[in-house]
Amino acid sequence: MYRGTYNGYCAFGVAMGQLFDVDPKTGQVIDGKLYVNLNRKILADFNKDAKGYIEEAERNWPDVIRKAAA
Repeated sequence: MYRGTYNGYCAFGVAMGQLFDVDPKTGQVIDGKLYVNLNRKILADFNKDAKGYIEEAERNWPDVIRKAAA
């Protein structure tokens, strides 16, 4: 089963440097990747600047996942 980008964690949360659980009903495919978010409100916020949040999440992801594993 594919859990989505960022190991299934909230894309908005990763953009903020944190790991949040998700509501699977918030899933959407952008440029061939599945992104999920904490809830519908966060999804609406994410979609206001999805490209910007994705760019920030990509920068943050290595540090966020490393800190979670420690």
